Amino acid sequence: MAKVENFIFIGAPGSGKDTQIEGLCAKKNFKVVSTGDIARKKGETDPKISEILKRGGFISDDLVEEWIKEAISKINPGKSLIIDGFPRSISQAKKLEEILIKNNREITKAIFLEVPNEKLVSRLSKRYSCKVGDRILSLTEEECIKLGGISEKREDDNLEAIQTRIKLFHKKTEPLLAYFEKEGKLLKVNGDQTIEQVENELLSKLNLV
Repeated sequence: MAKVENFIFIGAPGSGKDTQIEGLCAKKNFKVVSTGDIARKKGETDPKISEILKRGGFISDDLVEEWIKEAISKINPGKSLIIDGFPRSISQAKKLEEILIKNNREITKAIFLEVPNEKLVSRLSKRYSCKVGDRILSLTEEECIKLGGISEKREDDNLEAIQTRIKLFHKKTEPLLAYFEKEGKLLKVNGDQTIEQVENELLSKLNLV
């Protein structure tokens, strides 16, 4: 039986997480739990969540933790897992570890995609919400068309919301890097490269080449 792995992706908005997760899933049969996907789906029927997303804010910890707990509990324990968008703080990291233990899992690696702020703003200003199958990805319109998806401009990709989300990332999420590094689980990947170069570096460091 193949080893079950549980990867966390950490990166600011526009760091390319969706693209790299999609590429990783093409190499290995991972199940993806994305808080962004869940939130946007909830926002279709919940005006309060929709408004938070438009502002570029974060959903409350308690609510997101419930979403994650429910999603992970429904996944076959024999499936490798990728978690995107959670945790965003050390307290959430500890909560996630508890949830995984209860599901006979543990964090394999926390993957951090490093991208300069100016590149993040540039990428986000050109980004679209792309629906491909049952997933919603953040891609350029051209990338979405290549995948045969349906694209539309994301409401939270206006300049004010972009700057808010990047600022919140640095304030709340970056302390996670020291936390996972101390645990020996942090894997840094240079996200300021072409998609193919980032993928090659990621696969090499994960020994999946």
